[in-house]
Amino acid sequence: MTTLLSALGVLGAWLLFAGPLYQANVDLNAESAAIDLVRSRVKSAVDIPRISHWWWLFPPMRIWLVTRRRHEVGRQAKAVLDDDEVQLMVRYYQAARGWLLVGLGAWLLLIKEVLTVGESAGWSALGIGSFLTVLTFAGLATGSARRHA
Repeated sequence: MTTLLSALGVLGAWLLFAGPLYQANVDLNAESAAIDLVRSRVKSAVDIPRISHWWWLFPPMRIWLVTRRRHEVGRQAKAVLDDDEVQLMVRYYQAARGWLLVGLGAWLLLIKEVLTVGESAGWSALGIGSFLTVLTFAGLATGSARRHA
């Protein structure tokens, strides 16, 4: 009975992980055509400077440069886009951030369940890590599956 309950706990945690990833895909793809049009307008009108990958040798500077670039691009984009387009982009990024947080929380719960089952069953660290990797990639594959209408 304990094994069944443990398996159900892992299955439930996996569904909590894969479900939000799938729903995020559905929700964000629904707005993707409009977002692609707005992005193309921004790319054609805004100069987006590249940041050298060499800055990863000094990560705090890289993070500062990326943040500064993001704010500058956002400022220039607001000058090019009308209010409806800006609101569309803001809603899109807020939805993406929200789904990211839900998925991350569910993934942490999945990790906890797999560790609990693995430890109680006496699995090796390699076995636990392998099982968690398989479940993670299965959830990501489920979340990124394309819908065909």
